[in-house]
Amino acid sequence: MRKKIIAIVVLLLIIPVVFIGCKSESKQEQGIANNDSEVSKSASNGSASNSTSPSVQKPDKIRVFYGNGGISVPEDIDYRNNPFINEIASIANVEITEAIVPPYADTKTKFNLMVSSGDIPDFVHCWFPSDVQVNGKNGAFLELTDIIKNSIAVSSKYSEMQIDLMRDEEGKIYALRSIPSEDVNHTYGARYDLLEELGYTEIPDTVDEWINAMRKLKIKYPDSIPFTSVGIDIYHDLIFNAYGCGSGYGWYTNKDGKFSHVFENPLLKDAINVYKLMLKEELMDKEFVTNKRQDFEDKRLHKKVLIGWQNMGAVIGWIDRFNANNIPDAMFVPVSVPILNDSRVDPNNVYSPKGTLGGHCISISSKTTKKDAVIRLMETFISDEIKDLFVYGRSGIEYNI
Repeated sequence: MRKKIIAIVVLLLIIPVVFIGCKSESKQEQGIANNDSEVSKSASNGSASNSTSPSVQKPDKIRVFYGNGGISVPEDIDYRNNPFINEIASIANVEITEAIVPPYADTKTKFNLMVSSGDIPDFVHCWFPSDVQVNGKNGAFLELTDIIKNSIAVSSKYSEMQIDLMRDEEGKIYALRSIPSEDVNHTYGARYDLLEELGYTEIPDTVDEWINAMRKLKIKYPDSIPFTSVGIDIYHDLIFNAYGCGSGYGWYTNKDGKFSHVFENPLLKDAINVYKLMLKEELMDKEFVTNKRQDFEDKRLHKKVLIGWQNMGAVIGWIDRFNANNIPDAMFVPVSVPILNDSRVDPNNVYSPKGTLGGHCISISSKTTKKDAVIRLMETFISDEIKDLFVYGRSGIEYNI
């Protein structure tokens, strides 16, 4: 498997080298200087020792801005120089000279400061596609329509509908949105070790069962916070979802197929009453409205939060986070969203479908002088080879066959 990875790396290195090399040679024949090609410079200065020997394109030096998505990473990680980013850079034939990776909670602030300063790195990754579109319209980022169209590696990953959905009202694309994962969107994360302590051998299914489990936890651990949230958003939807009126969606479908606003849902008051009950019995964090993301994470780690919103993909990250915070016995597992046993609840309003586009995006600084290099990096990030690297890790290190 390791040999296969190395072979793929070499192959993907050859492709951009040959393409750029041919392009540079064509420019030289026309008497046009290629500022990005050190090989071309040497040849034009007469310093090439053998004109027939194959030339190797030196990696283009670029700067990047990217976010960690809230995933826990080792404290000593070097975001610019580590085995995974190095393999990505190697495939794309780039050298990352600077990597700006803010703490998760500060990413939006740092992004805004970066854009307002005008000092935008060549490659930008974030999860604010709307902001990228607005700032792109104001000149901060390159328009990507032709780049997507001319790149088989990129265009082959998206349908025409997905590409159209990335456009703004003027038909422009500045943020290349991520491809929806095969992740399950209707899961929560729960502490199965705490359930076992409370005598459970099976995971609760219904709202009443979870409420009873929270009550037992509160009796056993009076200082615990069985359920917490970050304001009123997806983190808060445990009960709203179960009643078919998740606050994160705004609209829902009636049984007759008509769309109605969530505030018209006849079960909304019942769901609110459940939350009022949870607050009264101290099963729910009374500070949920003012909680920041860091507060949510700290309480989940140290206040024995029993259940909370968590997509399937990030469960593994939280398992590592519990270990890193000296809670090795925590068994954090994905669980289904509870659903109210009521004929008025439509499962389609409880379990969210797979999205058309992902929430993360990639953009290119309008001031970059390494456009081709950034495109290569963009293509590499969405390649199947890198997907395998992210999922399985490195042979002999993260996994063995």
